[in-house]
Amino acid sequence: VTPDRYDDEVKFASDRIEANTGKRPTTFAYPFGSYNSDIAKYLHDTGFIAARAWDPAKYVVMPYDFATWEGAYYYLRSTNAYILQDLEKFEFVLDFALESGGLYILTWHSIVGPDGGADWSDLVPQDVFENQLDIVKSKDDAWVTTFEKAVKYHKQKAVATVDLVSVDEKVMTLNLTDTLADEVYDEPLTLKVKVPAQFGVKKVEQAGQALAFKWDDQSII
Repeated sequence: VTPDRYDDEVKFASDRIEANTGKRPTTFAYPFGSYNSDIAKYLHDTGFIAARAWDPAKYVVMPYDFATWEGAYYYLRSTNAYILQDLEKFEFVLDFALESGGLYILTWHSIVGPDGGADWSDLVPQDVFENQLDIVKSKDDAWVTTFEKAVKYHKQKAVATVDLVSVDEKVMTLNLTDTLADEVYDEPLTLKVKVPAQFGVKKVEQAGQALAFKWDDQSII
C-alpha cells in the first residue's frame, strides 16, 4: 500500500471499528507483517501508540529495554503461534521469554474448530489453541495482557517519576507523574516503595481510594 492510500486503508478501518465498538484502536497489526518507515511514521503521527509485525517462521522475544527510541514501538515483532503447535516447544519458548524478562507477543492468525472453518492461512486447531492458553495460564510469574496495555505500561514506566511529598509518623505521601497524555495513557503502574523500619502500613490510598498492596522485605508493592 502506497502512502496516498494510508487514510483509506487505516483511517477508514479505524472509523468503522470506533463506530461499531465505541473505542478507537490505538495499536496496529501490519497486514502480512509487512511494513516500512513510511507507514510507521504515519501511524505515529495519527495517534497510534504502537504497531506490530510478525515473522511466519521465527519466534521473537524482545528485551525489556528494547525501546531505545520512540519509533521502536512501531517496529515490534510478534511470534506466530502457528509454528508452536508442539506444546513442549510452546512452553519452552514461553519459559525462555519469562527468564529473559522481556516482551513476548503471541499472534494467533486464525483458529479453527472441530467442524472446520474459513480457508485461511496458518490455522491453529481449537484444541491446540486451548492447550496453549492453559500453558500460559499456568505461569504465575507472567503478566498476560493485551498488546495495548503492555505498551501503555512500558511507555509510562519509562518516563514516570516518583517524588516524596511529605512524611510523618502516620502518613507518607508520594507523587507519581509522567509526561504522557492522560486521556490515552491510563494503565496503572506498580510501585515498590521502601518503608522505614519503624513504620507499619495499614493501608495504601490513591486519590482517596484504597489500593491492594503486599509486603516484600520491608517494602510495599
